[in-house]
Amino acid sequence: MRFGLAVLAGIAVLGVSACNKPAEKTDGETASAFVPSQTPPKRKPGLWEQRVSNGDVLQVSRICLDEATDAKISFWGSQATRDMCEQNVFSSRVAGGYQFSSVCDMGSGGKTTTSGVATGDFSSKYLIQAESSTVAPPRRR
Repeated sequence: MRFGLAVLAGIAVLGVSACNKPAEKTDGETASAFVPSQTPPKRKPGLWEQRVSNGDVLQVSRICLDEATDAKISFWGSQATRDMCEQNVFSSRVAGGYQFSSVCDMGSGGKTTTSGVATGDFSSKYLIQAESSTVAPPRRR
């Protein structure tokens, strides 16, 4: 099975209090700061709403993030944790934003290859545009 998937993710932080955690403050932190690096940006702790669309269907979910959860779940594929992926490549782009690709073994769900671009401040919102394809595992007889 092969398909394209456009992903719109992390539209807004709905509120840190919704996760029953106090807001974290750091000296000099600004929501508009955007410094490309070779490590993925950290999302602000709190309740995030994620909207995923393939062009026909819109799926909305919510996830409560803290530092530990953000470290385990990549921003470009919250369904697949990093330990399921044989490849996770991430780099900053000259024009701003981030480029990424991953290859993840989903077991009986097949092997999924994803590549795309992420832009935003990751403090209040970000946008992911990605292409994803899944190859089903061989059938057992």
